[in-house]
Amino acid sequence: MNTVKISGLGMVSPFGTDVGDTWRRISAGERAPLSQLTSTLSSRTFPYLAVPRESVREYERHPRLRRSSEISHYAAIAGMKALHDAGLDEKTGRIGVVFGISSGGVRYTTRFYHDIISTGAGTASPLLFPETVYNAPASHLAALLGLDGMSYTLVGDSMVGLSALSLGADLVGTGQLDHCVVVASEEAEWILCEAFRRSRFFTNSDETKPFGGPGNRGTVFSEGAAAVVLSRSGSIEIAGLHRGIPYFKSASAGVAMRSVLSELGEPPDVVLTGANGTRLDDAEAAALRAIWPAAETIHCKAALGESVGAGALQQTVLAAHLLRENGCERAGISAIGYNTLAAGAILQKRGRPE
Repeated sequence: MNTVKISGLGMVSPFGTDVGDTWRRISAGERAPLSQLTSTLSSRTFPYLAVPRESVREYERHPRLRRSSEISHYAAIAGMKALHDAGLDEKTGRIGVVFGISSGGVRYTTRFYHDIISTGAGTASPLLFPETVYNAPASHLAALLGLDGMSYTLVGDSMVGLSALSLGADLVGTGQLDHCVVVASEEAEWILCEAFRRSRFFTNSDETKPFGGPGNRGTVFSEGAAAVVLSRSGSIEIAGLHRGIPYFKSASAGVAMRSVLSELGEPPDVVLTGANGTRLDDAEAAALRAIWPAAETIHCKAALGESVGAGALQQTVLAAHLLRENGCERAGISAIGYNTLAAGAILQKRGRPE
């Protein structure tokens, strides 16, 4: 299989839609401002990190996106920005889409079923239902860009972006596609925060504290998206990509993560961790100390929060941007998903001419 490269980057986060500005604010130690979600079933409120409306308003006016959910907006924006960054359009060869998602369009799903429960099935809006399916964002992105190539949607947890990256790399590396837009997205809703709270992953604290130790046992939920364009040319190579190793209890998460890092080969100069303030951070920290002890660690989720479905691909976009703009040669990504899978990747600056 040919070496696959990253030729374009796109991102939507609580800091906006500019990858460079997002990286500068993370580097400066800035934390995105908190907003609040309120349960419709109780008086409980949940802190979360929202995407600024002003940063996406111009895209929301697009006829294709006017009736779609926020998760589709974010995916489409990130994908369009990545394609533009790569200097491509829909006429540039065979372009496909691989989309990674975790919880789906929860806001529209909640509204749809609330209407059924409260007023009867006959009153539920048929306009809401298409946005409740997992592949809705991928279909919007493909239609928006005029793409008629392959389109896949993968469902997973906070490392699903790496699964999507792996599938996209296979499609490009084996010649089935010339380019692949790999995108992952997440929207926030109170019912997600409630589910994370009951699973003991959520905190009502006003900040995420990665690698915070035994007293730190929760994350702040966030929304956003990330996208990369994979091609056979570009400035950043995917030097290593692990599809993931399952673990079946928290105690064995560290073993899985160490195996992933060991199999990725030569250690990176810096690693963007998936640490998010939950109990899985201890396993990730121990694995990094054991396998990549000299690598500098950057915890982007301290600033961005846990965007679940978009999380690992946001790490990937920031790692690629770091390689573009700074002196390091290799950057790693580590991720332990809450649904019992550990995965990772290594990116490096292109080592040989095209």
